[in-house]
Amino acid sequence: MKIKEIAKRVGLGTRTVQGWLKAGAYVETNYHHRHRNQFDAYEAYVRKRWDEGCHNVQQIWREGYPHSDRALRAHLEAVRGKKPPS
Repeated sequence: MKIKEIAKRVGLGTRTVQGWLKAGAYVETNYHHRHRNQFDAYEAYVRKRWDEGCHNVQQIWREGYPHSDRALRAHLEAVRGKKPPS
């Protein structure tokens, strides 16, 4: 299995998986908190707009999402249930 696929399945980064493979064993980590991403601060607003019926990614992006519309589209796919959040 490819490193990227392993990382996706376990929900961790590829570098973490590479470290495990290099060590030849599972290396204990200190993941006691949910890692925040750039979308977290805007998720409630984006979900609210989506639930209100605004399904236009460009419109939501213009309303103040500070990152790329492409990133917003990827997060909205998770909101819509097309794929699990990454």
